[in-house]
Amino acid sequence: MKKTLIIDCDGVLYPVADLPTQNIIDAVKDIYRNEVKISGEEQAKISAKTIKENHLGIFNYIREICNYSNYDFGKFCRQLAEKIDYSNIKEDKKLWNKFQQVLPYAEIVIFTNNSREHVDMVTRQLFHKSSEETEKSGVRIYDITATQVGGYFYPKQAPQAFSMFLAKIGANAENCILYDDAPRNLAMARQAGIKGVLINQDNTLLQNLQVLISSLPKIQHTRD
Repeated sequence: MKKTLIIDCDGVLYPVADLPTQNIIDAVKDIYRNEVKISGEEQAKISAKTIKENHLGIFNYIREICNYSNYDFGKFCRQLAEKIDYSNIKEDKKLWNKFQQVLPYAEIVIFTNNSREHVDMVTRQLFHKSSEETEKSGVRIYDITATQVGGYFYPKQAPQAFSMFLAKIGANAENCILYDDAPRNLAMARQAGIKGVLINQDNTLLQNLQVLISSLPKIQHTRD
């Protein structure tokens, strides 16, 4: 049976230094202050509600803001992607080539706590392909909306998130490997029976894929 490689987006497909998390948070704040126009008092109330109800992750917070303000969640996600500067994310032909080498032997699934609009901007920078074009090549993409149950999202740091995700994609934990830069996410994956690999500047996704390729003798190795 094929392995399923579950790959995080930010900090894994590209170095987090190319798009710091704070830049995304700043863009979220700009939208809810200047587009949605909620007050500081309202913002604090919404934040307290999400914490009390244990609805983890920034997109549950955004969803709560949209529900409170009768603001379209999809519009918020589109505006967020428009406000973020993705220009420092560099094209990575080597990573794309590794994907193509691996795909005959393993499923590749990008699974992010961020939005589809965000992933689309990332794949355009990395691969010069839209998210739709990336999927047509065989790489499956699941954004935060894929985790929605009962009106709320279950991001990777939520205890039940990976069990629910495996059921959604029809995969068995023992056949999956998660590549993520967040130790907490890896811990949650291990609880679901998924092997995890911590990605950082000293242990990149590209390096890990090369090791995987080297272990598959049927792959015809090509020059990068």
